[in-house]
Amino acid sequence: MEIIFSESSNLVDFQQALESMHQNNKVKSIMIYACDANNYSQQIKKINTILAHCDKPIVGGIFPQIIYNKKSYENGFILIGLPNIITTFIAHDLSNNQINYETILDTLIPEEVEFKTMFISIDGLSARIGNFVESLYAVFGDSINYIGGGAGSLSFEQKPCVLNNQGLFQDAAIIALFDQIMPTQVGHGWQAFDENHQITSVDKNIVKEIDYKNALETYESIISSQISSSINTDNFFTIAQSFPLGIKRMEGGYIVRDPIAINDQGHLICVGELSQGDYIDILTADKKTLIASAADTGKKLKQQVTKADGILLIDCISRALFLNEDFEQELIAIQDNFSNTPMFGALVLGEISNSGSGYLEFYNKTSVIAAL
Repeated sequence: MEIIFSESSNLVDFQQALESMHQNNKVKSIMIYACDANNYSQQIKKINTILAHCDKPIVGGIFPQIIYNKKSYENGFILIGLPNIITTFIAHDLSNNQINYETILDTLIPEEVEFKTMFISIDGLSARIGNFVESLYAVFGDSINYIGGGAGSLSFEQKPCVLNNQGLFQDAAIIALFDQIMPTQVGHGWQAFDENHQITSVDKNIVKEIDYKNALETYESIISSQISSSINTDNFFTIAQSFPLGIKRMEGGYIVRDPIAINDQGHLICVGELSQGDYIDILTADKKTLIASAADTGKKLKQQVTKADGILLIDCISRALFLNEDFEQELIAIQDNFSNTPMFGALVLGEISNSGSGYLEFYNKTSVIAAL
């Protein structure tokens, strides 16, 4: 495995790094993590030309921040040169209500293609991510590992953010198939603050009603004792970082959903879909609990593997925002499980994994850790 990390936002530096990977005979395929602050999407013709000139398979995206070893960065890029060939596919129109994604996936990926791990780089602001992820599981089942995350910007402006050799794309997912198993663990550390509520009206990722009442009014009444001012469009994102929604699962635990904005009707706009009738708790956490959860997730992965060339971390940007200056402690707590093994990845808009077994989920505020 070859790694090139740079804090540079300059597209020329990215081009030179990719060319170096392209010329390296040890590298058969390339993973790319780049920062939104690099503004690649504003130079889309140039970057599409750069990506097209590389004939080794590419998968990746543009994210709010990237991770390299024990720090996160708002500028720069990471290239990971892999010694094995990956096969990539692209699925478009992930907000289109008319598309049956199971049919698309059946057509997109031939049955004769064999693989053990699926990596997904998906536009984190697409409206039907949950449906797409469910379709992946319906088509491919639990016999493989899944890992991935939502690309995009903290401005919550949807723009081209996932990439392969063909260029940068919006409202799409890049699927990469690996012929080796990538052991994976998932953890979040969030706990119930207020229990037993129900989603009674929802449109994909927009929660309209909780307990048959306006979603924002209900949400604000639940957390009112913990906030110093009434909620508005300017402060909602900051306040909501501490009080995500937890979708209850029959087998126990939560799928965490991040409310990121409100609209004029008082509806909660979330990263990822919810379903009519979902039972939810309002969650909260303290910093020590989140860091301890990340350390434990890393420890569980360490127990699965005897040797790793690299540790891939797909962590939620809202965890970093919540932990603030303490987020580096989470990265240290994870990597300390793996001695000097390099760690890389991104802070994303939603995480995808099945922990190597069981049902596939799209998470928020969760750490997904994999060994390559």
